[in-house]
Amino acid sequence: MGTIRVCTKANAKELIERRAAAFAAAFLLPASGVAETVRRLGKGQPSRLEYWAFDAATEQSVRAEARSTPGSQTMTYLDGVWIARQFGTTYALGIGRLLGLGLIDESDCRRLLRPTAAALAQECLALLARPSARVSSSSASNTVVPLSDLPAEQFYMAVEAYRRGLMTKGDLASEAVSLSLHLPGLSDSRLLEFADAAR
Repeated sequence: MGTIRVCTKANAKELIERRAAAFAAAFLLPASGVAETVRRLGKGQPSRLEYWAFDAATEQSVRAEARSTPGSQTMTYLDGVWIARQFGTTYALGIGRLLGLGLIDESDCRRLLRPTAAALAQECLALLARPSARVSSSSASNTVVPLSDLPAEQFYMAVEAYRRGLMTKGDLASEAVSLSLHLPGLSDSRLLEFADAAR
């Protein structure tokens, strides 16, 4: 029978507020959706995966094992940005949900919520805002809005490829040129900053 109120630092430790926050996180970031998003990013897998195939010649099952590339399963601030962007939540809530689902551990959570990582995440979220969120209503009639999410995906893949050592700084600079057409304010030096921070 209480009144509706906003959660603030003053009342955040109250049991009712904690329950409300837990409900909101589960509602806004459903477990299956978050796990699927992490899987699609190529993360959250064990270092070794076991596969079984049927061998028609011997009519037997054959076991095979695949190993993840070292470092490929590391969750970065950019993965948190991607989840927050996909579900329309805050970066901190997304990281908290990853921890709650066991997709990251406490040390990863602390690393991803450091002030520098959180600040970069906010910049990325602003840069990668959906086109409808970036265009003001007064200028909407004169602006061509891309309907594709491709620039955000290209940004994520370029940074992840650089982080894994699959792209050089020169490759990243080339990507920045094409990305800057769709992501105003992104320069090659800024893209390199985002990519270096994800390493």
